[in-house]
Amino acid sequence: MRPAAPPPYCLRALRLLLPGALSLLIAACGGGGGGSSTPPPTPPPTAPTLTSITLAPSGPTLNVGASADIQATGHFSDGSTVTPYDSSVTWVSSAPGTASVSASGLVSGVAAGTATITAAKGAIQGSAVVTVNASSAVLTSIALNPAAGVTLNVGQTADFTATANWSNGTSTVPYDSSVTWTTNLPNVATVNSAGVVTAVAAGSAILTASANGLNTTAAITVSTSSPTLTSITLNPISSALNIGQTVDIAATGHLSNGTTDSPYDTRVTWTSSAPAVATVDSIGVVTAQTAGTTTITASASGVSGTATITVNAGPTVTSISLDPASATLNVGQTVDITSTANWSNGTSTVPYDSNLAWTSSAPSVATVNAGGVVTAVAAGSTTITARLGSVSRTAAITVSATAPTLTSITLNPTTATGSAGQTMDITATGHFSDGSVVTPYDAQVAWASSAPTVATVNASGFVTAVWRGTALITATKGALSATCTVTVNQPYDATLVGRWLFVGIPNPFDYSNAATQYTFNSNGTFTYFLTKDFGNTSGPYGKVEAVHMGSFSNTSNQIIFNCTSHVTNYYGVDKQTLVYQTIMTPGIHVHTDVSFPYVNVLRSRNDGFDFMNTGLLDHTKQ
Repeated sequence: MRPAAPPPYCLRALRLLLPGALSLLIAACGGGGGGSSTPPPTPPPTAPTLTSITLAPSGPTLNVGASADIQATGHFSDGSTVTPYDSSVTWVSSAPGTASVSASGLVSGVAAGTATITAAKGAIQGSAVVTVNASSAVLTSIALNPAAGVTLNVGQTADFTATANWSNGTSTVPYDSSVTWTTNLPNVATVNSAGVVTAVAAGSAILTASANGLNTTAAITVSTSSPTLTSITLNPISSALNIGQTVDIAATGHLSNGTTDSPYDTRVTWTSSAPAVATVDSIGVVTAQTAGTTTITASASGVSGTATITVNAGPTVTSISLDPASATLNVGQTVDITSTANWSNGTSTVPYDSNLAWTSSAPSVATVNAGGVVTAVAAGSTTITARLGSVSRTAAITVSATAPTLTSITLNPTTATGSAGQTMDITATGHFSDGSVVTPYDAQVAWASSAPTVATVNASGFVTAVWRGTALITATKGALSATCTVTVNQPYDATLVGRWLFVGIPNPFDYSNAATQYTFNSNGTFTYFLTKDFGNTSGPYGKVEAVHMGSFSNTSNQIIFNCTSHVTNYYGVDKQTLVYQTIMTPGIHVHTDVSFPYVNVLRSRNDGFDFMNTGLLDHTKQ
């Protein structure tokens, strides 16, 4: 909302002010008004600035007539990147006669040579060197894989891959979509545009792949009958295991047409000649049981293959350890018990959970799964047992019917520092009467900031720095709370520190209004002072004085004023009697388009709060 203007007679007098001086007063401090009050706007966050531009690829090579798309990436002061950044930059070629570039970064080869492609945004730029060759490489031959052709049964398919060989020694694979695929007898075998051959009827056909006047062929043989299984081989064909170890045996079927089918595990029947020594499951996984030797057989259609398994006695499990050995839970809570197997050779295996049989003496109190995870069901006590053969170990579980109570809250971090616009995540942890903790505990607490004008916090503990100062972030649950002290720094350019005099518009070296000035202090505060003597001009006032104070910060293209004190005095024609005083509401105001066009000259644009908009404002540093 625009602040209210002074009374008409006041406005007529104010318009006699030097336009630049009045605009600076109102642009920095919110305009005039007879005691009007508007809520202070939310200070704008500090926007990240562009720090560099990179291009990819950084050195492409083209043939004349070819093109390449170069992609720009913008890198910013907060560590973020924007890709693609193509439409945000200006593209230029150092040699358009060699390589031209479009507004989106598409480079076209025009003539042999090199050119530097530049993408620029203000003073930031990135470049790529483009090399253009005089002529394109020529296709010299085409190769197929499988080169020797294939033998198929009716209905079967085969996928051929084409490779293009070029005059410059390079190859392109796959080249399937760039060749024309045909068969001389489509009633025997067909081929699609991707080189996939389908057997239609018994016979022989020739597959041809053609491109640019070149072609290559492969033989296709189609059989009317399906091949039969002639043999089965196993891998590995022998294996030595210790008790409890496993090995996965893979079966391969060999067919009458010379092809193989692998894996063939699920198409065979697996058996062990001595299951007491080693067992085998339906997919060929062998498990060693006791010392000895057994033969594993895979059979199908009267054909079989075998593998020899030797089981060594090896070390044995002498004891089992459980961690934790005891636990107290509330109903619904869980605990994961980890087992350790201690072997006769002095070694240990941890975890050993999935190799043990887990039981609960009272499943109505707590259950346990095959991985040793215990779940509390009802109040009481139970014993969890982990067993391997005759070796076992127990853990005592006590289940309480009442839930633990929250005893304290802690925050991490407990102190934090940032600049306006930055964010930080505070994590809450809840500590309970049973010694347990819950992290994060963010959603269970109420978050508050002691100074929202300095830093705000949302319902998840996410803090946003607003303006210079200190705020206490509090997380509360019932009567319990914890705090984090957040300090917000407001960055500013040290080159601004000093006293700047307002000068005439447009001449930056006209010092006729040197009585209007800004003073930027090294502690981040500022003072604005204006005095204007109307002399013998007509009007209700003889002199106007204004003093406005507060803190400031700046980004690369704006100065932000946090005005905390605004007083403007209007004196009568005697230039001493105070006849009117304006005390304006504190607020945030911004000067934009900030630049230093000359040495010690600062240029900015008012922020739209001026009802007599005068555009650019110039100041010179004392």
